[in-house]
Amino acid sequence: MKITHATLLAALLLFPGAGRTEGNEDRSVFVDSRSVRSSHFVVRHEEPLAPAGVLNVLEGLHSKLLLDLGVFSPWAYHQPLTVYLYRDAESYHSRTGMAAYVKAHIRVQDKEVFGYMAPDFQRVMAHELGHLYFSQFFLAKSTHPPLWLNEGVATLMEWDYGLEGDRRALEHTLRNKGTIPFADFLAYSYQQAGPHDGERVGDWYNQAQSVTRLLVRGHGPRPFYTFCDGLRNGRLLDESLCSAYGLAIPDTTALERLWTQKLRAP
Repeated sequence: MKITHATLLAALLLFPGAGRTEGNEDRSVFVDSRSVRSSHFVVRHEEPLAPAGVLNVLEGLHSKLLLDLGVFSPWAYHQPLTVYLYRDAESYHSRTGMAAYVKAHIRVQDKEVFGYMAPDFQRVMAHELGHLYFSQFFLAKSTHPPLWLNEGVATLMEWDYGLEGDRRALEHTLRNKGTIPFADFLAYSYQQAGPHDGERVGDWYNQAQSVTRLLVRGHGPRPFYTFCDGLRNGRLLDESLCSAYGLAIPDTTALERLWTQKLRAP
């Protein structure tokens, strides 16, 4: 999939779960007979017939995402989760109360996903399943990952397995526009963003994906798991980095420096 810089910004501003919270879902449209099943999913659909190929898309995402996130949610190998698909965007928004720009949302505790068959359904599901598989790890100890890390993981899954786009376009955008100072980046929350902050939210998501990519892909899966386990157990960010990555990334200052160097490398 070739992505131009014009379409890239548009993509960054339409993250399927941005600013979402668990909705107040009306499930009355999902009659018992309208469901299809596979090894890892139960899809309940408002329309009389299930969307063509939906289980193939979901199972394909499942196998890919668990290459990265299976260690965080071992339950996902054997316990199916439920996907509720409303008829269309109008039905989804009116029956869940979600904002107009949201295309799907999750209930982490219940292992449920709610959405509809948008044209970019695979991308949307990659993002939401990324959240679900990753967040379950923290939920097991009644805690939450940092917002930048949570969205970074979901956006990494979305980009690599939902969009399968040219990552160099993202890096080019970061280099050309400039990065958000790291202290501001770590503390930023799109949940307090104003109506005209869409571009900054997109920049923040882009940076979150890029920083998270370094942690996930740059040193192998074990250090990243150790890092997340430290955060889950209440360790500070710098302490968790040092415990997991040692002298390679002993703190956030080193993380910023290493990430910036890799970003600027040809």
